[in-house]
Amino acid sequence: MLVLRSQLPSNASLFAFEAAARHASFTRAAGELNVTQPAVSAAIAKLERFLETKLFRRQGGKLQLTEAGTHLYRAVGSSFQRIEAAITDIRAHPDGKQPLLLSVSSAMTAHWFVPRLPEFQRRFPDVELKFSLIPGEPRGRVDDFDLAMRLDSLLEGDADAIPFVDEQIYAVCSPSYLRQYGPLGTDQEHTLVSLMGQRITWSEFLDRVGITGNLPGRPLTFSDYSIVIHAAASGQGIALGWASVVMHLLASGIMVTACSSVLTTGRQYCLAIPRGRSRRITEEVRDWMIQMIREDLAECRRIGAFELVGR
Repeated sequence: MLVLRSQLPSNASLFAFEAAARHASFTRAAGELNVTQPAVSAAIAKLERFLETKLFRRQGGKLQLTEAGTHLYRAVGSSFQRIEAAITDIRAHPDGKQPLLLSVSSAMTAHWFVPRLPEFQRRFPDVELKFSLIPGEPRGRVDDFDLAMRLDSLLEGDADAIPFVDEQIYAVCSPSYLRQYGPLGTDQEHTLVSLMGQRITWSEFLDRVGITGNLPGRPLTFSDYSIVIHAAASGQGIALGWASVVMHLLASGIMVTACSSVLTTGRQYCLAIPRGRSRRITEEVRDWMIQMIREDLAECRRIGAFELVGR
């Protein structure tokens, strides 16, 4: 960074380069920057002399980036976008609030995060939390978010990711449903609640945990996993509960397991911070989320939430 500040021809050269690369034109770049076209050409020429390489070439009358120019534009362009976003956030929040955009599933938000919002607000009074919700499996690129939860095998984008919770899947229902209909693995017919296009189906779960026989009961299917868990929590049937979503419900006794088996896939849900977007507050929120899920796990073990005995 010291070399950049001391040897770069000027900050203006980077602005001139970025505008020229984006417009593929020195003239249009000059118009955007409110300077003359020779001024843009001179600024880029100084930058090329500093770098000892050409950044543009003319081909068929058109301005094109060289390989070095493309490399620099990717870095400068993304950096300028982040700077612009930061300036926009600061101007939009003169009260000092720190916006944080979180990309998670709607189910995880509704059943794990929302119950903890009062605690979150006490811990982070200056954070303005914004949710970008995914109705099913949390997948997709993470570049546009401050913090994103993804399954490790579905992580897309350049990010630093650390484990949040193992992918463990339980059969879950309300305590009243379990008292009325009993556990899975008996002759009792059950209503099996599931997500449309669910990655791990009921038949696969039952087969892998060793509950044999015909697929029991009546299906009830929704396109949003949040509603799947809500239906099971309200006594409408049994759902497959991913630990990342149902751990707080199990720890608080709102839901119970409908069989003593758990499916562990060997994968993990991770919390990812895109490269270049890391801030201290983002890391603190990430670490707080990890601490909270660990507390849920400890409480589940303490109360025997994963055991069917005695219900």
